[in-house]
Amino acid sequence: MNPSSLMEVPPEDEELERIIEEANTKPTPKTKEASQDDETTIDNEEETKSEDIDYSSMKVAELKELLKEKDLPVSGTKAELIERLQA
Repeated sequence: MNPSSLMEVPPEDEELERIIEEANTKPTPKTKEASQDDETTIDNEEETKSEDIDYSSMKVAELKELLKEKDLPVSGTKAELIERLQA
């Protein structure tokens, strides 16, 4: 048997474009559900973090680390740093 006869015929250009278009436009249910769950988790974590943290008991260096994580300015007094984190 000739190995070339075992090969599939590649799809036509138009069919290939259609397949690619479908793949790009149809979200998979798992991806959609996961992204919604992730967003909810992130929102809940952010709310918990900003509400439960007692910034006044933290050292200035710790406050500055949190500000760096949020890409916020790290200069100022402790009160200013706390205000920036709570905003």
